[in-house]
Amino acid sequence: GRYPHNADCTWTIQVGYGKTIQFQFAMLNIETHPDCSFDKLEIVEGRNPEHVIGTYCNATHPVPAPITSSSHEVHLRFRSDESHDDTGFLVTWAEKPGCGRLLTEAMGEFSSPLHPESYSTNLNCEWVIRVPPQDRININFEHFELENHSDCIYDYLEIREGDSATGPLVGRYCGGQKPPKYLSNSNQLYVNFRSDYSVSHSGFRIRYETACGGEFRTPSGIIKSPYHPANYPQHRQCKYLISATPGSVIQVNFSDFDIEGTFGDHCMFDYIEMRDGDNENSTLIGRFCGDQSLAPELITSTYNYLWMTFVTDGSVQNRGFVLNYTTVEVCSGIGGILRDTA
Repeated sequence: GRYPHNADCTWTIQVGYGKTIQFQFAMLNIETHPDCSFDKLEIVEGRNPEHVIGTYCNATHPVPAPITSSSHEVHLRFRSDESHDDTGFLVTWAEKPGCGRLLTEAMGEFSSPLHPESYSTNLNCEWVIRVPPQDRININFEHFELENHSDCIYDYLEIREGDSATGPLVGRYCGGQKPPKYLSNSNQLYVNFRSDYSVSHSGFRIRYETACGGEFRTPSGIIKSPYHPANYPQHRQCKYLISATPGSVIQVNFSDFDIEGTFGDHCMFDYIEMRDGDNENSTLIGRFCGDQSLAPELITSTYNYLWMTFVTDGSVQNRGFVLNYTTVEVCSGIGGILRDTA
């Protein structure tokens, strides 16, 4: 049959992160025009509609050569006008090896291809770091050396919030200066490395880990161990500060508690340490570990701050904890710890 007039069709093909897609034409018969202004098939890479890697029309014999994307996502977009028609096209596709991948471990490391040797030309590598929804991601550059340009238009590394090239841009980097450390706003980060056809350098190496800790300033809230209710990761030291307005105290109750315990009351391996104040040198309330039967009873601060540290070692991993905190006003307008927030 022949394709209809005024057609507007889009097909989307996605493969795994770090893979590419190769297209082969078995047939191509589309209305003839020198620059395909009437009827045409476009192959668009990624989610940017302007990133067209191939435009096809005419009755082509032999058929066009195979074309391979540099991204894991491609859209085939076919448009026809109101006049001539033809028999259309037949295209097959196959997944091919690429660079990049999906990273879901609690911590890890990835680098440019061939690092520490020079990376190849014409690369488009995509990594997505994905941790559980309530967690965030810390990334740190351990090495960075790309071709330099004032606007990073040749070789560059781009970091975006979310899981795609359309997410909010964190930064585009090139040259020899390490980008700053970054803490994500959500549980996903998209990292895209592109190189052009010419100069190459030693590339980059990035270490990431699931973020934990932070300052909590709302009147009430919930704090969970990393990955809860799944087991928490090894080798972590998470520092939490709960703060309230002067004249208030903070009450903490553990609704779930399952941390590797030890014989006696030493809590040498994994543990929670609570301190009555705004830093790790404040008065110790207690060090806690074990199962729910050993969870701390209701904890009430003396002033308007509570400091908590959660430490894990390299062996046993348990479910962790969930705590609920709330602030209680005891003396309006006076009393408490005043901190310089400048």
